[in-house]
Amino acid sequence: MAALLSAFLLFSIVHAAEVDVTMANNAVTQDQTVQANVSLDTKGESANAVQAEVTFSPGMFKFEKIEDGGSAVSLWVSPPKESSPGVIDFAGIMPGGFTGTNGLLFSIELQPLGVGTGTIQVASATVLANDGLGSPLSVDVGSASINVIAANTSSISVPPSALQNEYAAPNPFVPQIVSDPNIFNGRYFLVFSTTDSQSGIDHYEVLEVPSGASGKPFSSWQSAVSPYVLTDQSLSSDVYVRAVDHDGNFVVVKIPARHPSVRWNYWGLSLAVVVILAFVLLLSIWKRRRRSHL
Repeated sequence: MAALLSAFLLFSIVHAAEVDVTMANNAVTQDQTVQANVSLDTKGESANAVQAEVTFSPGMFKFEKIEDGGSAVSLWVSPPKESSPGVIDFAGIMPGGFTGTNGLLFSIELQPLGVGTGTIQVASATVLANDGLGSPLSVDVGSASINVIAANTSSISVPPSALQNEYAAPNPFVPQIVSDPNIFNGRYFLVFSTTDSQSGIDHYEVLEVPSGASGKPFSSWQSAVSPYVLTDQSLSSDVYVRAVDHDGNFVVVKIPARHPSVRWNYWGLSLAVVVILAFVLLLSIWKRRRRSHL
């Protein structure tokens, strides 16, 4: 009976999500850049989180960069990066869920170091369902091989992508200042996220400028990841968030101070003090004269 139940449970799992690697070309010359796309197929399920490790041979390829423009992931918990030679880690969230057969997560650019056959593979992956519980889905992982051949030095062409100048900034976004008694001990923190349709978001920076500081900040831009705990918990500072893409383009968004501090006009304050003292003095003189006439 137990064996039958186990068999039933096994075969009841019809769908399994897949994190795969695909490449536009299966063969390149040694002087060309290899571009591998890491994608997610949810097999009809709705997923809201993905975490995986992608590996390649560091002796065969040199890591160049990662682009996540147009990614199915809208909020990176841990942006894709080369954590060690030949290993790329990442973790991201898809609020509201994602369902699709070829959801691009990001692209990897590698430079061949020699000739031969190289493999880029998803070593491990976890995908969570968008069911309110974060239930893990069954996951298959994929790989792709590419053949690197010697370059023909007599005829070297420049890839079209190398001739393109990308100056488009990341998409505008609306950061939010929130607080929760169960998060950061109730302190105010900043939540933000945006996308870039070309090279992808490289990093974020935050600047807090006390209101009334004539635009001169008391601190410099700080590298930040969402969520970001604010330094000024009184919310009397203007908060600026800068999103920078991999090409160096950026967009800056300002959140005005919720409780701006009062800027005293010291000349006006001094004048008011003089007027009050003069009034008191005149009132005192008037009272003395009045008593002298009585």
